[in-house]
Amino acid sequence: MPFIWCLGSIIGPALGGLLAQPTKFYPGVFPQGGLLDEYPFLLPNMVSSVVLVLGIANGILFLDETHDMLRNKRDYGRELGDKLVNVFRWRKVEESEAQPLLAKSTTTYNRTSSSGESVNDSINAKPKRIPSVSRAFTRPVIGLVLSYGILAYHTMGFEQLMPVFLSTPAPTEKPNNFFLFTGGLGMTTQRIGFILSMQGLFSMCTQFFVFPPVARAFGVLNVYRFCMFTYGISYVVVPYLVWLPEGNIQTAGVYVVLAVKIMYGVLAYPCNAILITNSAPSLLVLGAINGIASSCASLARAFAPTVTGVVYSYGLNIDCVGLAWWVNALVCLIGAIQAISMRQEILDHPAEDLDDLVSLMDEERAVGHNTNVESHIPGMDTNSQIIGTADETFDEYGLVRSVIEADMNLLSASLPLDTTLASLARLDVRISERPN
Repeated sequence: MPFIWCLGSIIGPALGGLLAQPTKFYPGVFPQGGLLDEYPFLLPNMVSSVVLVLGIANGILFLDETHDMLRNKRDYGRELGDKLVNVFRWRKVEESEAQPLLAKSTTTYNRTSSSGESVNDSINAKPKRIPSVSRAFTRPVIGLVLSYGILAYHTMGFEQLMPVFLSTPAPTEKPNNFFLFTGGLGMTTQRIGFILSMQGLFSMCTQFFVFPPVARAFGVLNVYRFCMFTYGISYVVVPYLVWLPEGNIQTAGVYVVLAVKIMYGVLAYPCNAILITNSAPSLLVLGAINGIASSCASLARAFAPTVTGVVYSYGLNIDCVGLAWWVNALVCLIGAIQAISMRQEILDHPAEDLDDLVSLMDEERAVGHNTNVESHIPGMDTNSQIIGTADETFDEYGLVRSVIEADMNLLSASLPLDTTLASLARLDVRISERPN
């Protein structure tokens, strides 16, 4: 995923820069006096719109639902997509080839209930219980969601301001006031597109080679705090690029600022995602938490370009081109102060899903099922192999705290078929008395 994102970050800005002002750079193909001459940035936006429509069509026609509670619901878009595939199919795919890859390697469990009905059939026939999210948004979770929104705001502000600043005409003379000066670097759209494409290439390398060892050495929370406190430095220094001698030195300064910004972005965003995962009070509500966090970040990204654009225009009117950048740095500082309030021991507590297991067992006994508990544990695939123990981690960097599935597996294997809630409570006490 990071690789594909970075690939798009390379192609997108380069394509935008090459297609902007086509009548100026490609007069033989796009003659002057037409629509593209009147609207010089129409062509790259039209191409972006076509790509977006293709993405929407792909999502509607070819993407399968993965949500466990909705995957069996009829999908008219997928049905239409299958019909389109059949129309343009060159050869009939064998039935064995059309099977999902994971379906070949999974094991099926044909347990039966007391009524003789297959357990899997009874589970599939009954709608799955939607976990409650009332206890999901604890104080650490809310703090991290707000921090994610702040991070998204000032990074999107940078993304919007940087091309504008690079294209703003250069000042006729070098500034002599440390705060009141105006002007940009006066670069062409093609050159700006190339520079922004280098962001994606550098980000791709940083994703693979910088984040893992840094996070492993210093810890996720410490890295996140450092990024939030020092992120604003790259914002503060951007307007002072005007002070540098024009030419290679000024271009090198642009690349340095972009490199610092990319480095912090590559470190901060994964750290925030990991901290949100670790702070979740229950794995069953992790999807809801991530959804709210993404919505908060999207809302911040929606407001950031408008606010920073208005501030930037006002700054140019009062001969203070750095005003928008410094306001962006101030927002970053607010996020840094908020990050200091986070506590590692709160963020790394284990997820407690035993209450949900008890509730589900009670429901099943009420409807007369006498089945193995394991098949009713939400968020756990009975066909999947549990890797490691509850004190181990899933990823190779040791960053994400262990999830509760291992405890659930141990619990379900320890319970006889006629388990009562009283015996489950005794087992709960036994589990709670274990070290760590």
